[in-house]
Amino acid sequence: MAALLIKFERTNSHVFDFSADNGFSGTSESCSIAAEFCEGLYAIGVTVTDPYGAYASASYILNVLPEENVAPVVKAILSFF
Repeated sequence: MAALLIKFERTNSHVFDFSADNGFSGTSESCSIAAEFCEGLYAIGVTVTDPYGAYASASYILNVLPEENVAPVVKAILSFF
């Protein structure tokens, strides 16, 4: 699982609507939002709306890679007392 933090330049009174194709959605006036995503590809989108109703949208693909898992190493030491 990976955490995603998205930040955009803050402009007063703008509303940021975030969405992803995994069902995630959120709205923020602080121009940032945090979410967790499991391994996989996700289409992420954001629409910014100003106080007058004008808006702009952008999207991108988020690729969350699998966590590297290195097998543990066990060493047995023979000890004679």
